[in-house]
Amino acid sequence: MVKIVSKRLIKKISWKLLLGLFLLFSFVSPAGADITVTVVDRNGNPAAENKITWDSASIIPGTTKWLCAKTLLKVECDYTGGAIQIYTDNTAADAIPEWTGSGDPKNLLKDEGATSIVGLPLCWRVWGKLLDDSPDDLIIVQVNGDICSLSSIGWQTWFWMKDRGSDDFIDGDNWITNWKESVGIQVSFWQWVDWWGDTPSPFYIYIGANFTDAMALSTYKTSTLRLELFTL
Repeated sequence: MVKIVSKRLIKKISWKLLLGLFLLFSFVSPAGADITVTVVDRNGNPAAENKITWDSASIIPGTTKWLCAKTLLKVECDYTGGAIQIYTDNTAADAIPEWTGSGDPKNLLKDEGATSIVGLPLCWRVWGKLLDDSPDDLIIVQVNGDICSLSSIGWQTWFWMKDRGSDDFIDGDNWITNWKESVGIQVSFWQWVDWWGDTPSPFYIYIGANFTDAMALSTYKTSTLRLELFTL
């Protein structure tokens, strides 16, 4: 793991994320930061709305486990010396709902304003092309503490989404970094080694959620999913 003691934030993008929706919330573009993020469907076409959606008909609260969203993020970036990290920030001042409990804030919280009810975890994976022709790559399986694709059991191709309020959160840590200009996208974690791929542009970030602990007739969301471009 690599801890970045100092970093210069270039761009921060925040979204509101609901149980069935992923809404573009804000986008700031400082001079010199060359990054574009678009919500697309699994065929790469721009989504009708800036939303990441799950197939609600496939979600049975308390039964459905990990499920990949139907839409995803297309990221275009070629910033020399840059890297991109992703996380939620559910203890921030602008967090709605705001986590007030103890322990890990998780990622999707029950929509009750301030809440201490344990939320739903998210995960992410990044790839240099669309995975629409590889359905098993988008079936998420948890083996002990590792999150894998059905097509690659044993290789951790999905990463737990961390929250800035988590005790083990570290800016720039490989566990939250999906792209580095110097080495490319983070393909997987296997045998205690981080595996990085080429540096394609665009690349794609898929989001998954675990609905095992979801309560019926409830809405889960976060207003503070962050995607940050920073210099190493």
